Amino acid sequence: MFPPEGRQFFEGLNDEIKKAQGFFLRQEIDAKKKFEELTHHVTLLGQMEDPVLKQREFKRLRAAFLEFYRQLNLLKNFCLLNYAAIGKIIKKFDKNALTAIKKNYLAELDKDNLFNTGFLFFYFYAFVAF
Repeated sequence: MFPPEGRQFFEGLNDEIKKAQGFFLRQEIDAKKKFEELTHHVTLLGQMEDPVLKQREFKRLRAAFLEFYRQLNLLKNFCLLNYAAIGKIIKKFDKNALTAIKKNYLAELDKDNLFNTGFLFFYFYAFVAF
């Protein structure tokens, strides 16, 4: 897939993409754990009987969900910015090396679900219902 003159360039780029993808996956695992923890607290909140304590816990839980939403938004922005950066890097390579591999390279990344396992966007938009 890579032109011979750009093999070293693409090996370096792929290494950097793997680092970013690894960071994304670690953050996603943490987000899944946090989501499970928050939903568990919602269950516990439904079982509370003291209205004052329940109201206080509801406010705390609401703040925790809002913070979680902000974290998901940051992770979503991380994905979008990195994907856009990869596209710009490849575009610059195409221009300098007089090649046209951007479209194929990005299509390969899309096939590999770069920065997208489905979790982030599913839970990010699940907040609309909350």
